[in-house]
Amino acid sequence: MDKNQVFTVKIYFINPIDLLSVIVNTLIELEYEACAISDLDKENLLKILPENNRNVIFICIRNKLEIDNWLKYAEQLYQMKDTHIIIGAFVYDNIDQESKNRLLEQNISTIEFGTLKSNALGVMRNILTFFEAKGKRSYIRTKTYGIAEAYFYVKSREEPITAKITDISAYACSCEIDLTNKFFFEVDIYFSEILFVLGGIRVRTAAKVLGFSKLTPNIYILKFCTAKIDGGKIIYEESITPEISRKLHDYIRKCLKDELSEKFARLNEEKNPQLKVEAKHKEQKIENKKMNLKQKEDKVEQKFSDDKNTEDGKNETKIVENKQN
Repeated sequence: MDKNQVFTVKIYFINPIDLLSVIVNTLIELEYEACAISDLDKENLLKILPENNRNVIFICIRNKLEIDNWLKYAEQLYQMKDTHIIIGAFVYDNIDQESKNRLLEQNISTIEFGTLKSNALGVMRNILTFFEAKGKRSYIRTKTYGIAEAYFYVKSREEPITAKITDISAYACSCEIDLTNKFFFEVDIYFSEILFVLGGIRVRTAAKVLGFSKLTPNIYILKFCTAKIDGGKIIYEESITPEISRKLHDYIRKCLKDELSEKFARLNEEKNPQLKVEAKHKEQKIENKKMNLKQKEDKVEQKFSDDKNTEDGKNETKIVENKQN
């Protein structure tokens, strides 16, 4: 498969050792679309791999007794059609040559755990370069999950224009803009400050309007930038600060996990319909709690309003009495 025809390469670490779990987070900051999954989800992984043209799978073999099971799993991976699979194995130190040969016969490259101790990230980057584990896309791009909104303070600080963010990368994002406000979003215009609310993460930065979708005219693409003051004028740099980059990658990391969790949950529900029923009951309980909390807040607010009206009435009565006296 021509790597120039592959937009995204997905990298999965199945049940990684602790050191690799930390490296996964760093790889995302280096724009490798990497995810760690549990041993329990490895069967579900087989069902979602065909969604992507190219996948790199890393397994961790902690002792010799695990080799047979992983070889069987590798057979299932290689039998897949419509996707290209590469497998690498992190193995226990001092693995015997016979075991290593069994893995190599199945085109599984091996890396001993000890090799990672001195320079884990450097070793990992060399492996991924060898595996050509990056596609044509320079940045990880993911669908947003949970609250993802942008606030544009073009009218006033009190009444910003609010837009839903539909997908995001550390380079740009797509937003749904109400077409009644489209005259604020001309192509190549800069916003000196936008508040991006990404779940519990708040990002304030400048952005440039790159364009809009021809298929969906209310979807605008914004490129993240940095605004600086130079000689009393605002200068825009086509880059972002390390702090903004870190926050964006933290949110992207969360979205990648949420995407996998959503897919695995759907597959589990298909295997066990009872889980879907239980999930709906759980959602209903959460909605009921929210409703009860809202009703309590309304009662408190009403009581406060009634108390205030009563107090205001008393004050007015006193004023009238004083005037009469």
